[in-house]
Amino acid sequence: MMVYLSATPPKELLQKVRKGQITLSKLYQRFHGHPLPEPHCHLLFKEIDFLGINPRLRLKLNQVVSSHQRLMIFFSSIPVMEKFAQKLKRYYPTLSFVSVSSLDKERLEKVQRFREHRVQVILTTTILERGVTFKRVMVLVLNADAKEFSKTSLIQIAGRAGRDKKYFDDEVHFYYRYYNRQIRQACKEIEYLNQQVKK
Repeated sequence: MMVYLSATPPKELLQKVRKGQITLSKLYQRFHGHPLPEPHCHLLFKEIDFLGINPRLRLKLNQVVSSHQRLMIFFSSIPVMEKFAQKLKRYYPTLSFVSVSSLDKERLEKVQRFREHRVQVILTTTILERGVTFKRVMVLVLNADAKEFSKTSLIQIAGRAGRDKKYFDDEVHFYYRYYNRQIRQACKEIEYLNQQVKK
């Protein structure tokens, strides 16, 4: 017998369930028994690289920097992340941060630096959407409406927050220009899973 644990089973497994080839048992609780953080959704009228103008995003970043809150920021692509990193360095010169992607040969070392609190912020693509656990970390997804983010990946990314039993209420924020299907479905799925936990 094989047991596969996932909050977001892939389409291939769900197809086998529908065909009766395998059975599915749902576990609604997270490993520490608390619900998933429900994303706060923010409409942005401009693209990300206008960090200097967008008040909603700047307000959140100002709060993070001043409070020394640890932060993960997810991007749809490496070029967008690199452009944002330049802006971040310009507007917050004292902020310690690293950028990681699938092309980064030093990403494991950088992730470890973040884990050890040697940097406050980590910028990343979907390379870190699953499989990593950090304590006490806020999560932001920029351009959450980009095609690179699926419903599944958005749920997985939201799951990077609140992974500590003592601090399970970390914030998750989705920033986007269009409230599209993938964002709506991800938010509904998280809300549904949390309702099951409360029953």
